[in-house]
Amino acid sequence: MAEVTLQDVVKKYGTIKVVHEVNLNIAAGEFVVLERDGSSLNRLRIPKSAWF
Repeated sequence: MAEVTLQDVVKKYGTIKVVHEVNLNIAAGEFVVLERDGSSLNRLRIPKSAWF
């Protein structure tokens, strides 16, 4: 498996920035779920040892 890294990710709609410099590292063997809750972004990491 490979590691995934997102660095300084930005999303804009015209001049309005809706995602501000997001950084995320996902280690090899991790399963990550991203969800939006209100105005924040939540991350749930599930180690491979906990997979079904």
